Amino acid sequence: MVIADHQHTDPLGVLNDLVNYKYDYTLFEKKWIVIDRDEIRSISSNSSGHPEENFVTALTEAEKLNIEVAWSNPCFEIFIVEHYMYRDTGGDRKDIQKKALELLCKDGKIKEESVIEDLKTINNLYDLLLPNKEKGFSNLKKLMNVQKDKSPMDANPGTRFHELVEVLEAYFD
Repeated sequence: MVIADHQHTDPLGVLNDLVNYKYDYTLFEKKWIVIDRDEIRSISSNSSGHPEENFVTALTEAEKLNIEVAWSNPCFEIFIVEHYMYRDTGGDRKDIQKKALELLCKDGKIKEESVIEDLKTINNLYDLLLPNKEKGFSNLKKLMNVQKDKSPMDANPGTRFHELVEVLEAYFD
């Protein structure tokens, strides 16, 4: 297993980083990228994010290149939320991130004074969520069954990140 060096955080940039990895990306049996929708709500909001076309193009191009995509909509943190509660109602990323932060703080997994930005720097997230894994994966599979007929753009909330976790767990077993 290799994690390719990457310089980008936007979906298409992440895909291009894998495709342009210094070793031929075709040498690997399984290839995955991890991206999330991170919709730009408004230009004046001064929030990070990327345009819809970037997300959609990354998904389309990845499929052509036989690269799996662990996508999340609206954001990765839906993966965390589903480990604590089933949520199938849409929302924007700030709402989901706030909920993830609240749940991790309430569970004593991170400090109560933590802020949303701290969610990006949790090094042991897998270990923190492991006690809730059965519930989380059950919720995630139920959610994705509800969203199965929707495109990743329309599946809000939705994620395939748990599928990548299952692949990695099988690899390390």
